[in-house]
Amino acid sequence: MPSSLLLSVAVSLSLVVPTYAGFQVQCFSRLFDERLDPIVDPGKLSKHVHVIAGGNGFAASMDFDMARASSCTTCNVRDDLSNYWTPKMYFHAQNGSFIPVPIVGDNQYGNMGGMVIYYNDNRGDTPNNHIYPFPPNFRMLAGSPMKRNATSDSAGRAVHMKCLGDGGNVDYPGFPPRKCSGGIRAEIVMPSCWDGVNVDSADHKSHVSYPVGVVEGGTCPPTHPKRLFSMFYEVTYSTEVFQDMWYDAQQQPFVLASGDPTGLGFHADFLNGWDVDVLANAATACQNTLVQNGNRCQPGYTGADAVLRHMTNQGEAFACKLPSVSGEKPNASVLDTLPGCNPITDTEAAARSVFSCNGGTAPSSVSSPSTTASTIVTSLTASPSTSTSPTTTTTTTTKFSSTPTQTGSVITIPVPGGGSFTDATSLGFSYVGCASDDPANRTFGRTNKWVGWPDMTVQKCIAFCQADGHLFAGVEWGSECFCGQTLPADRQPSPANKCIKPCSGDAGQTCGGDRAMSLYKACSQGQPCVNNQTPAVRRRRRRNFNLST
Repeated sequence: MPSSLLLSVAVSLSLVVPTYAGFQVQCFSRLFDERLDPIVDPGKLSKHVHVIAGGNGFAASMDFDMARASSCTTCNVRDDLSNYWTPKMYFHAQNGSFIPVPIVGDNQYGNMGGMVIYYNDNRGDTPNNHIYPFPPNFRMLAGSPMKRNATSDSAGRAVHMKCLGDGGNVDYPGFPPRKCSGGIRAEIVMPSCWDGVNVDSADHKSHVSYPVGVVEGGTCPPTHPKRLFSMFYEVTYSTEVFQDMWYDAQQQPFVLASGDPTGLGFHADFLNGWDVDVLANAATACQNTLVQNGNRCQPGYTGADAVLRHMTNQGEAFACKLPSVSGEKPNASVLDTLPGCNPITDTEAAARSVFSCNGGTAPSSVSSPSTTASTIVTSLTASPSTSTSPTTTTTTTTKFSSTPTQTGSVITIPVPGGGSFTDATSLGFSYVGCASDDPANRTFGRTNKWVGWPDMTVQKCIAFCQADGHLFAGVEWGSECFCGQTLPADRQPSPANKCIKPCSGDAGQTCGGDRAMSLYKACSQGQPCVNNQTPAVRRRRRRNFNLST
């Protein structure tokens, strides 16, 4: 392992923790995994595989009009038809082969997990206290696929890997040198200062900049005086499914698709596809001084003062896919080599020596891969893991959609914001609601019990928390389970439902969302075990199905 990876974790932690004025774009799924990059390698196959989310106007060569012509998006805000992409991750096996690492949300039902993009309002102390919307044809990237040495400048601190699970969710500048029981979350902050003139530059970076001396907030430099939203990407990889396959105590086994074994070369691209007027309105309406209740700026909020009104539901996002362009199978169960010209390179000099490899012209014909990430998850989760899931107990899932339906024991009822809850009263737990959480200040504290599983369900989380006598069990972001004894007053469930993420182990259930927990509470002995529902839901349920509450 390069010594640069041992750069003090404190350097990584000096990354400014994002403030949460603004909003989040939650990409439920992704279009495909493909060797395409219309920013760096327009019109031809790119040098390595990316995981690509956003509008289906995505192509090897594209502009703003093509993005806006998208007929669907894998993300939840319909007015945002932008594209977001980062490198794919692989497990480098002892025999030299490569196995794709699933993203949380990949499953045996064919769904592909996605990513979340935070649009943070970090205006800092800039004299010009105004955030500008991204103009048409704006694009940029952050990070470098050739980087192999950790640095402490803003660009270096903008990238880090969070080791989830046991050990307190520690940040590292590259791949964690240890096993992470909850997986690895790759995180990157995009530059938020713009020169105000150019929508792109030769290196796709020079027209933007980080604030002076910091990653977020602060003052924009005179060369880049115009403030943009500070975009913060999160992509969570289920590396925990490989826990029993590590073979070298001195070297972690993961690599990025670019041949990077350090993780320091993690990078992200953004190609604007926003409705400019909608984003400009969000920049004005969602700043710190105006937001008394952040709900109005969150996707899914249905009040009259909602900022982001046009939403994509999960089903639409899951169905939004593109066929393969390369004809390659980057998600095949086992690969002999990394797709493209990507030998493993430990140094930047070695990476640059192969970076000029011609990716080739993107073929005009398309074909769909025969093997997808969903089949990989099926085979991997069948392997033993150090984190054993509890036994599944039969429950009833109450799903919400636009039309009330009842199929067997599954009842579908429309509620504001969408989402669902699982009736777990047979397990002695009732649904409390969708409660807020904050990675920087956890609802149940940082010392309380939690776990991440690639096959998370509501009942597994309840069994996990119940085993130690916890009063509360909360599922979050599809695959995370948090346990606690008390619920702070400022984290009570909100009518603005942000719990819309499908469970990684059962796409028919909802397991929280972005900084939101589907929360369940142990029922009191001798008292009725009743799920908490709004009066409107109870009335509609009784009227349509003649069911008691």
